[in-house]
Amino acid sequence: MYPLPAHQTKDISPLLYPLTTSTTLHITQKSPLNSVSTGTTLYLSSQLLAHYVQLTTPRGRRAIELGAGTGIVSIALGLLGWEVWATDLSNVIDDVLRTNVERNPAGRVVIQELDWCSENWQWNQPHPSNITPEFDLILCADGVYAIELIEPLLRTMKTLSGTRSPTILLAFERRDTAVIDSFFQQACSIGFKSKKINLRRLLGRQIARWGWTNDDWHSVEIWTMRYKPAATEASSA
Repeated sequence: MYPLPAHQTKDISPLLYPLTTSTTLHITQKSPLNSVSTGTTLYLSSQLLAHYVQLTTPRGRRAIELGAGTGIVSIALGLLGWEVWATDLSNVIDDVLRTNVERNPAGRVVIQELDWCSENWQWNQPHPSNITPEFDLILCADGVYAIELIEPLLRTMKTLSGTRSPTILLAFERRDTAVIDSFFQQACSIGFKSKKINLRRLLGRQIARWGWTNDDWHSVEIWTMRYKPAATEASSA
């Protein structure tokens, strides 16, 4: 059994999702019509980012996913032995994320409420604290879709980069080129370096085996990013 493109499975819940030939996930989804958020169903960018991390096996031990939604990316990384902090707004956590993490045991996946628009975060693990943990990897799928969220997302990514400046894996569907271009322009202006991954070279054959057409996934992009501020900014921080 091969995975279907996300746009063909929005109304299926629970969704039996074949992550690998030996691992099938049970994914609860909730239609946006029945939720106050759009992050409660599976998206193409989350699908392909989950398979990308399974294929490339990033190095490190602790990761955080921004806007985890159904949790498929966090679960996929947890299966590789990572400690993953799956974060989202409280309604998404209550609607789908907590259920999916509990239904699909995968290493240590920590559920954490995180609002990009808030500047005061309360971290739950290992005990309540306002001190931001350090991470080896930051992931975000389908988080770049609205102009008004660009600045909060970049601020969040910058704060989480801390002193380690870990790799950031950013996946999205290029629905609105103006929004995407604005995101990367603003990211560059505050010290982020970005590079587009050749997704067709890495996942093209696998996706072809699934029977997907080019139209099913041509809009999906995955980028690597890293916060590298100028020396003067870094020294004054």
